[in-house]
Amino acid sequence: MKKIITFILAFCFFALSLASCDYDIYVAEEITSKATNTSATRGTSSVTVPSSGTSADTKHTVTTHTATIPTMVGTTSMPPIYTPGITTIPNITTMPDIVTTPTLDVWHNPTPPDGARAGYEDVDFAGYTFTFASPLDNADGWGDYEVYAEENGEGILDSAISERNTYLFEYYDAFIEVIDINSGVLENDFATGSNNVDIVLDRYNIQAKTAENYLNFHDIGLKLENPCWDQNFIKDMTVNGKLYAMLGSFSLTAFDATWVMFFNKEVQESNEQLRDVNFYNLVYNNEWTLDKFFELSKLARRDDGNGEMEIGTDIFGFISDTNSIRGLYFGAGQSYVTSTTYANGYTMFESAFTEAAENATSKIIDIYAHESTAIASRSICEAQTRRNGALFNADVLRQLSYYAGKQGENPEPASVGVLPFPKLSPEQADYKHYVDNRAIYMYIPKNCFDIERMRNFLELYAYHSFFTVYNSYFNLYKYTYTVDTESPEMIDIIIQSRSFDLAYQYNLAAADVKYTDGVISQKNIISEYGSDLSREIVTAANAYRESLPD
Repeated sequence: MKKIITFILAFCFFALSLASCDYDIYVAEEITSKATNTSATRGTSSVTVPSSGTSADTKHTVTTHTATIPTMVGTTSMPPIYTPGITTIPNITTMPDIVTTPTLDVWHNPTPPDGARAGYEDVDFAGYTFTFASPLDNADGWGDYEVYAEENGEGILDSAISERNTYLFEYYDAFIEVIDINSGVLENDFATGSNNVDIVLDRYNIQAKTAENYLNFHDIGLKLENPCWDQNFIKDMTVNGKLYAMLGSFSLTAFDATWVMFFNKEVQESNEQLRDVNFYNLVYNNEWTLDKFFELSKLARRDDGNGEMEIGTDIFGFISDTNSIRGLYFGAGQSYVTSTTYANGYTMFESAFTEAAENATSKIIDIYAHESTAIASRSICEAQTRRNGALFNADVLRQLSYYAGKQGENPEPASVGVLPFPKLSPEQADYKHYVDNRAIYMYIPKNCFDIERMRNFLELYAYHSFFTVYNSYFNLYKYTYTVDTESPEMIDIIIQSRSFDLAYQYNLAAADVKYTDGVISQKNIISEYGSDLSREIVTAANAYRESLPD
């Protein structure tokens, strides 16, 4: 059964500055909502929902409540994480020669309107309930928490999610509910042409969600140039003007799943050869390279005297699981396939296995083969880092909340700093980072009955997420979970430099498995049979492109 999870919470006056990147954390005042309170049960959880009576679509009949948002104090600065500019992805329908970005004054307004979004004041969803089908089981630790917040949730993100949902109700009379994606409702919609599910959130295997059942985001009429939509994702994942998945300011799991490099400050301080090295200056000066990373990792290695490097007793330079192999490869500015989209919308794929890719792979093999490196499960990596048994640990950004003692079974914070993945060389233009495919992507079912209603909702959902959920998330990770003043700047660099490799995200020609296995077995597959593998990848990418509708 569907469970409504929209929350009435107090809204507040808060100041954001996207131009200067400064904003004041808001202090909420208690307000009275439209009605009183009731609860609905989802599994073993109780979820409180707002309502103005009976909804127009008869999906619910509940009442509302009075609540306050937990007080947060302090002044912080936020990065311009999505930087809009000239888009290189043309509208395949109109095929313009040049596509420019319209003025985005609203995103640079230091005080966003505390009412309805400008230009959307007359939008009224008339009590319609927007139903999300999402992975709620959390079986692999990556269940959805982006859309709803549990009743009585005390966390800052819970408050931000509830605040966003409250805005959608208060200003536009929209309700939100979440059902499990495995409930069978979505499959029944596809089989019968029904529209019980409005929005799908799912992880893994984006390629399976195509035109047969889902809408092209470029055809919905969204203002995709605005920064509440992930510009790098749109650029990297659009093929022939088609994009069936989306990330944006609401995509908390995509931020969670961004791979970063942690370093243990206590290990550094206890090592005479490392304590005077300023890791952050290496980043600022473009000296943070694979060679420098390997050099420092070898200096950190300490054997307890038995002649064998062992987890639990010795100090390693670098510890991670095998997912960091692609992190180092992508971080070195490399990819499995490259693409170019022309002004007419046509996307052409080419081999990415260049001399630079071969060189990067050789360096990565050397790093993983060295005794200063340990490959282990993520839980062992965390334990080893906590006991000051490793200098570097590569993991997803979400791990920072565990090191801060805010998640997991260990409440004690660990003294770690945050770094981007190293470049191949100082000449590499930008740092690069990848998003693990555990991230939850958004899809819109093709049998959507009302495109205009969906377009308005998506615009407003992303817009209000930008000023609530997005800001609260980075406030936590930049200013609550970090232990120094430089790590927040590193997080800015990391989030701004995320890229999305089509062959990895779509699992083309099993390229990622083959590359990772090659590094583990100390084989440089790019030098040994890169031309054959590259041909397989490009062929698979071309086949995907040709499968797309005109």
